[in-house]
Amino acid sequence: MNLRSVVFLALTFLFLGFAVATWLDRIPIKALRNPQDPDLPFYMRQPSWWAIASAALGVACLHAALYSRFSMLVMLALAAGVWLGLVARMMLAKAVSEGREAAPMPWWRGDLGIALAGGAGIAVAVALMAKSGGHEVAAFVAVVLAICGLVAVGRWMGAVVGMVVAGER
Repeated sequence: MNLRSVVFLALTFLFLGFAVATWLDRIPIKALRNPQDPDLPFYMRQPSWWAIASAALGVACLHAALYSRFSMLVMLALAAGVWLGLVARMMLAKAVSEGREAAPMPWWRGDLGIALAGGAGIAVAVALMAKSGGHEVAAFVAVVLAICGLVAVGRWMGAVVGMVVAGER
């Protein structure tokens, strides 16, 4: 294992550790705080964008360290996004059942707007990989864009599934 791989693996653990600490709301920086219902178990809490972006950077570092192409690690981002969307819908349903109402939000800041931005990120990642000829820096950037985009699209898909399931009851 060469020095470059060791550095990227160390960065992987750093970014993923930051992502988990942000998700669990353990970072003592006020700007990064993501207050949520303390009664929820940790796996039902919605991670902030800081956590998603740092996890994407961690996976991109792992990708660079292992010199792999777009792999199952990237495709797992879609499953993670669907899970986040379902969790968001369950949290919204819980808030509504407790009598709290969600603040109205314009469409471009809601699930659909985030999904469109995620789809654009995926398109840029694919174009970047096609145009770069497999350059390492371009692959690093493309993996980060693809993961963030897949999480955003998956989150919207999970929200849609959550609404369909709630509508059938």
